[in-house]
Amino acid sequence: IINGRETSVKKRGLNVVVLGKDSTILKADSFDPIKDLDENRRLADFIDSIENGDIVIVSVMDDFHLADDAVLESLKQCGFRKFKKGVFRMSYAGIGFKGCRPGEAIELFSKKPVVLKLGEDIEPPLLTKFECF
Repeated sequence: IINGRETSVKKRGLNVVVLGKDSTILKADSFDPIKDLDENRRLADFIDSIENGDIVIVSVMDDFHLADDAVLESLKQCGFRKFKKGVFRMSYAGIGFKGCRPGEAIELFSKKPVVLKLGEDIEPPLLTKFECF
């Protein structure tokens, strides 16, 4: 949710939203290797196409346990390192940017549902707020 607006495509798998440096939404997509293992390659290519400095927001809807090593390496390009392959039905959300080091992204991994909110409508007004139910 960015400035009160749902931006995710909200499909099973890993949902990714890319924001420009001015916070405009550049692209959004979802990747579901349960449906087709080629989704892993498509996700790695998607991340490779993101420009350095663009903001990358990710979340898992339902499941993404079939992520492969190429996906994990691609996610590291955006600062994500907590995501693990083979973890079944875990909630995950994070925000990083293309070109930051692994571990510099904000990530939340939980057995409970996770929500990531961005924008001025958050109390207290912070850039990010994570919620675990």
